[in-house]
Amino acid sequence: MTRASGRDRAYEHLRGRLLSDPSLVGTFINEAELAETVGVSRTPVREALLLLSAEGLVQLVPNRGAFVPPLSPDQVHQVLQARAVIESWAAGEALRNLKVPLASMQASLDRQAALPEDADPSEFIAADRDFHEALVIAGGNEVMTKMYETVRSRHVVIGLAAILRDRESRLDVVAEHQGIIDALASGDEERSKQAIRSHLLRTATRHARA
Repeated sequence: MTRASGRDRAYEHLRGRLLSDPSLVGTFINEAELAETVGVSRTPVREALLLLSAEGLVQLVPNRGAFVPPLSPDQVHQVLQARAVIESWAAGEALRNLKVPLASMQASLDRQAALPEDADPSEFIAADRDFHEALVIAGGNEVMTKMYETVRSRHVVIGLAAILRDRESRLDVVAEHQGIIDALASGDEERSKQAIRSHLLRTATRHARA
């Protein structure tokens, strides 16, 4: 096994845990335990932690290791503010160019709505991610899409925290997503942007309650 493959395995394993297990927030990553679980040495684990640090998922603390930090209210606000700007822009572009991905967005929403109450929350968040990404990609600007992707991991952390302790909020998210689709289907740009902003504002409120 090459060092790169070991790093990638450690990265994928730990990133998956960080994006699905909120109990890790506020703890330090046990490098030895992670290395044993993945079946690699400590060196690729440390390389993986450097990548996760660049994504903001862990903080490297001298002489302590990798800490999983909670998102502050300001960070949540900034991430959702960035999303609102990019998604609203994408909605406008998609509407003007007649490229609104209604079918793919509806498919993602249908996946969300069909999940049973006891389903893994990460499945709900994965469908949520696909729903929003479809619209951003439809905007047709690769730079904007990459900007959106740079904060994707934080989208997941925020979304997971927002729904984990409140099962009823899943129904709210489904209804808000349907509202976005209905607004886009109407062709009304301002209504569509308002539906997006309203959804993200309510996401912030749900996160604050978590």
